[in-house]
Amino acid sequence: METRVLNALRTKLVDPELFAHFCAVFTQEMNRLRIEGRAGIAGAETEMAKIERELTKLLTAIKAADMSIGPLIAGLSQACFARAGVMVLFEVMAS
Repeated sequence: METRVLNALRTKLVDPELFAHFCAVFTQEMNRLRIEGRAGIAGAETEMAKIERELTKLLTAIKAADMSIGPLIAGLSQACFARAGVMVLFEVMAS
């Protein structure tokens, strides 16, 4: 296998046209992967901003309302914090 690979490198990639084609395709693929990665990060940042807005609204509601709605608010806040945790993990994995 190694011999076949080395032979292909010697006979194929020394051709300037083939090497230029390889470089162009490689660059296109790397650019595509970078764009995909940035899109994922942008989506995570958007989701984090949405979660922060929801938590701010939730805290405002807690301050303004009586505590009889506590169980409902607790459920909503747990869902927001869970989503925020997932987004933080996503950001850590993406970097």
